[in-house]
Amino acid sequence: MVKVAIRSITVHLPRPERWDSAYIEDYLEEWAYKALEAYDRVSSQTNLEITTLRLTLPNIPLDSISDISSLSRKVEENVLISLGGLPPALDKVEDFIFSSIKEGFYIHVTVNEPSWNVFRKLAKLFNRLSEEEPDMATKFGVNLSGEELLTPFYPLSWSPGEEAPLITSCLTYPSALLEAYRISGLDGLRSEVNKWAKEASSVGKSFAEEIKGIFKGIDLSVAPWMEDSSLGLIEVIAGVRLPEPGIAYGISLVNKVLHEVSSSIDAIGFNSVQLPLGEDLKLKLRASEGELKARDLARLCGACLAGLDMVAIPFDEIKVAGLLFETAAYARSDKVLGARIITLNGIEEGDKIFTKRFGEIPVIPI
Repeated sequence: MVKVAIRSITVHLPRPERWDSAYIEDYLEEWAYKALEAYDRVSSQTNLEITTLRLTLPNIPLDSISDISSLSRKVEENVLISLGGLPPALDKVEDFIFSSIKEGFYIHVTVNEPSWNVFRKLAKLFNRLSEEEPDMATKFGVNLSGEELLTPFYPLSWSPGEEAPLITSCLTYPSALLEAYRISGLDGLRSEVNKWAKEASSVGKSFAEEIKGIFKGIDLSVAPWMEDSSLGLIEVIAGVRLPEPGIAYGISLVNKVLHEVSSSIDAIGFNSVQLPLGEDLKLKLRASEGELKARDLARLCGACLAGLDMVAIPFDEIKVAGLLFETAAYARSDKVLGARIITLNGIEEGDKIFTKRFGEIPVIPI
């Protein structure tokens, strides 16, 4: 029996009464305590492992950045926290982004109007974070679509700041989907997605009741975690190896199934195949084989959320900015795309970058 887990239960928090460091620290501590109590009770009622508990703040007002600049992370490490999104006004927010990520928070920037000026600044920020510590770059994302998205997936998670907390969830289940596909094809895949979506939704609803929140739905995205590989599923369905032509069609078949199931349940978020290089062992293997380029993954955004997620590349300000443009080209009002890049000076194709959480990540050419 292939193991399936609830990847996360995420609490999208109400808007705080004030935006200053001391208040937000207490606010997060209070909500973490409530969420952990609910997490313990719900975990004892299900056979599904709940891997992470997450709290997402509403976007911080730009004029409050200086008030919250000394924010410390006092909540225990097994609760992940996102500070939501900020505009790409990096002259005002870059130091805050750097210090908050160094403190252990996740955060993203939302780009409404792509430009070389903005993307070059973001390329340099990715480099600054990566040079400080590669793990820091994994906590920062760029939303290239201009539209915020209610999703449990970090670092693009966002909260609308409604009066009651909103609850979302997602799964880790690529291997279970692969087994179902091998037995019964796309019909089996569809049945398996629907089965686990209903189970995870039931857990999410129970959690929402415990915390007096509103369950908004499950993000059905097929997201990997190391040996539980999204690419393993896609290569079997496509009948080719990445980056050979034809891989995008396999992705599109899975996305079609996810779209069909999402129309019949409470679904939110991306609901798409995800290929974060640093989180998928098979994708790491393909990167180590020397044929995969960052632009290959960027162009797969036409079919999925492959984007530039957890990709390690040499630093080149113009080329990294160009890759952001390459990804943004596939964004639509109904298709939020993001980028998460580790980019360092002095590294070359074939090198490996070590991260504490994700292990070694192969460096691929741009």
